[in-house]
Amino acid sequence: MKDRFFTLLKVIIAVGLIVWLVAKGNLSLKDMSHLFSPLAFLFFMGLAVINLLITAWRWHVLLKAKGFSLSFKDVFPLQLIGVFFSFALPAGSVGGDLVKGYYVIKGEDQRKLDAGMTVLMDRIVGLYAMVFLGLFFMTLKVSVFWNSPALFSLYMMTAAAFGGLTLVLLLAFSHKAFSLFNKILVHMPLGDKVLKVYEGMKSYRNHKLALIKAFSLSLLAQAVGVLFFMVAGSFLKVSGVPWTTYFFVVPIGMLITAIPLSQGGVGVGQVAMMYLFGVFTGIKDLVVGQVGITMFQLTLFLW
Repeated sequence: MKDRFFTLLKVIIAVGLIVWLVAKGNLSLKDMSHLFSPLAFLFFMGLAVINLLITAWRWHVLLKAKGFSLSFKDVFPLQLIGVFFSFALPAGSVGGDLVKGYYVIKGEDQRKLDAGMTVLMDRIVGLYAMVFLGLFFMTLKVSVFWNSPALFSLYMMTAAAFGGLTLVLLLAFSHKAFSLFNKILVHMPLGDKVLKVYEGMKSYRNHKLALIKAFSLSLLAQAVGVLFFMVAGSFLKVSGVPWTTYFFVVPIGMLITAIPLSQGGVGVGQVAMMYLFGVFTGIKDLVVGQVGITMFQLTLFLW
C-alpha cells in the first residue's frame, strides 16, 4: 500500500505539473512539433543513444575496476533496463539504479556489496560531473551572479553541493577518516551496514585511474546532453542564449530532475528547466528548457 501510494503521488505530481505548464502556455504541441520533423527526430534519437552508450561505458569501467567480467554487450541492456525502470518505479532514477544493481547482484551472490557499490559509485560520479560542469561555467560568468540575489543563491547552493560531494569522496578514500568512522559507527544503529557501504566506497581508492576515466565519461555524457538542448534551441529558432548558458543551466536542471519527486523526473524536469533558462537569460516565453527536457525524456524512454 505504501509503494502504491507513493507511485500514485508521483504520477499525480508529474501529470499535475505537465497540465499546469500546458494550461499556462509554457508547453504546447505547436512547440513540440518543431522537434518532430524526420531529420530533427532522427538527430535527437541519435544523441540520446550516444548518451546511453557513454553512461553504460562509465558503469562498465567501474565494474571492470572491481573485477566483474561483464562485457559491454551485457552492460548496455542493463543500462536500458535501468532507464526504463527510472520511469516505471516509484523511486524514479534511484529505482532504475536498484534494478540494475539487482541484476548484477543476482549473478554474483558472493559479491553483493561490490556489485551494489559499482551502481552507487556510478551515480555519485555522474552527479559529481553534473555539479562540476555547472559550477565551472557559472564561475566563468560569475559577474552576472553578483547582481542578482536569486542567481547568487543558486550559485552558492551549487558551490556547496560541489564542496559536499568533494568532501564525501575525500573522506571515502582516507585511511584516517575510515578509522575514525569505524570507531563511531560501531556504536550506532545500522552502523555496521553504513560501515560496509563506506568500506565499499573506500575500496575504489586503489582504482583512481578508473574513477578518472568514469568522471571524464560523465563530462562527455553531460556535453552530449547540453548539445541535445542546443540542437533543440536551433530547431525552435531560439536566439539570444549564449552557448555558455546551456553549459551551466542544463547540468543543474538535470541534477534537479534526478531528485525522485516524480516518475522519471517528468514534470519536475520541465519546471526546473523552464525556471532556470528564464532566470539566467531573462527572456520571457523561452520554451527551449521545457521542450528540450520533454524530448530528452521521450527519446530515452523510446530507446
